Amino acid sequence: FRGTASLKNMLTDCSAWRTCPNDFGEHGTPGLLRSRGVYIHAGFWSAYLSIRQEMLDNILPALNPEVKDLRSPSSNDGPPAIIMTGHSLGGALALLAALDMSTLESHQGLEIGCITFGQPRVGNRQFAKLVDEKIKALIRIVYERDLVTGQPSIPMLFKHTEAEAVVDDKGNCIPKPSFVEKTFMGSKTSFEAHSMKKYLDAYNANVALINKLYTN
Repeated sequence: FRGTASLKNMLTDCSAWRTCPNDFGEHGTPGLLRSRGVYIHAGFWSAYLSIRQEMLDNILPALNPEVKDLRSPSSNDGPPAIIMTGHSLGGALALLAALDMSTLESHQGLEIGCITFGQPRVGNRQFAKLVDEKIKALIRIVYERDLVTGQPSIPMLFKHTEAEAVVDDKGNCIPKPSFVEKTFMGSKTSFEAHSMKKYLDAYNANVALINKLYTN
């Protein structure tokens, strides 16, 4: 999923109203979010809804048991494997898509993974818990001091998932940094640190460790 590329999308990013969609999980677990007290950033949910059906129409047919293209890389006989990824707003959409796919009743054998870059906060604490529960192969890559990863800046209403890895372009990577480590990193005040180039440089400098964190 691509990141913020227009003023319209930027405004979507900054819309911090929350919603609890009734139709999430409509393919298998309707009312899942409401039953768990989950709330999602309304702007991100609206953006996801605009592409959701097209995404499902393209992915679901490929999950037919006779189709082998999405077989698990570890075994040709294993369950289908899908990895969602995105940068910025695209990271938020990738996370929603991964959670959505994990609720499909007819495809509970799916291996769902998600790797995000510069992802903002997507939902409340209950949302983060549900994501951590449903998506085992998850990593949220944060470039040191990236302003966007601290947005929306209302910790009581929005909470990140636990699978964080803070990186820079010098080859440093700190998985699940502690409060003390985050304090020494400095505050998230740099919009320049949010650029895709920064993330590509950081990923290339840390690719072996990041891949190890994801697969473990």
